[in-house]
Amino acid sequence: IFASVAAGLGIVSVVALSQAANKAFGESENAQKGFIVVGIAMTIVSSILFECAGLGVKERVPNTDERKTMKESFALMWNCKPFRRLLISGILRAPLQLLATVVMTLFTYYYCGGDLTNAFSNGKTFLTVVIIGGAFFIGQFGATALCPVLMKKIDVKTLYNLTGFSALPMALLFVTYLIAPTELAKIGWVVIDGVLLLFAGIGFGAVMICQSVMISDCIDYEDYHHNYRPDGVFFAGQSFIQKFSTGIASIISAYVYAAVGYSDVNIEKMNTAIANGASFATDFQNYSKAMWFLLTIPPAIGMAISIIPTIKYEITSKSHQEMLNVLIERHKEAE
Repeated sequence: IFASVAAGLGIVSVVALSQAANKAFGESENAQKGFIVVGIAMTIVSSILFECAGLGVKERVPNTDERKTMKESFALMWNCKPFRRLLISGILRAPLQLLATVVMTLFTYYYCGGDLTNAFSNGKTFLTVVIIGGAFFIGQFGATALCPVLMKKIDVKTLYNLTGFSALPMALLFVTYLIAPTELAKIGWVVIDGVLLLFAGIGFGAVMICQSVMISDCIDYEDYHHNYRPDGVFFAGQSFIQKFSTGIASIISAYVYAAVGYSDVNIEKMNTAIANGASFATDFQNYSKAMWFLLTIPPAIGMAISIIPTIKYEITSKSHQEMLNVLIERHKEAE
């Protein structure tokens, strides 16, 4: 929850601060130099804080001296059936990363007139951003907090597969755009989109929690069947999925932007037109539609098809508890 809050604040602050820093350089509103300065500063701070993550952590299961090559690590991940299902599911869900790459650009242009700082100086714009952004984060935080409680009564596999239903509210967001492409900043549509984002956020938050828990269960599964705990390998696999997903999302957005002519030269022309009073929603509907599409349809498809590999996921709460009982006895005997 805290990491998600920090991520949200980070996205907002890096755009707002970069625009402010860019003005100090006397540059135009595209905030190129400011973005670099703020990005470097935040990278240094976050890198220092990251070093604190391991303080006070204690290993509960003894490590072995066995090491795996990269080839052996990939083979290990692939040969573990439940983890292989998670890998494939994560890859299919790759378009979900478009939420992170597109959302601030869309919000800045569609709701804030090309300048995110307007969200802090205009009461109506601020309320809109709070409702739209807040609804998604509330759904995400609520799911993050409730999932551990629900897992005591429902299999993690079931919860994970239920996240596929969040594809519906994501797709309906694009429907609202098609109905009222230039009017989504009106309070009525803001509330409707806020409700849809609330339910979409629930799925997004739940899938993150469930995936981490299921990876841990896969480690126990591998230990139970082969007496080897691939903690580092399997969680590295999770990082691989995230980086791979970011690459896929970038490719999708690049093709869509190219199709509508959203390039550096045209962006500069658009920024100038907006600064002179043009409306992004009204005067640049091809760009607006492309962004709303990227924010909704590919992520919706990804969420819907990502549960296909995990429908037959092998580990249930009952089977996992049985494995844990055996593993606990094994570790006691090894001490």
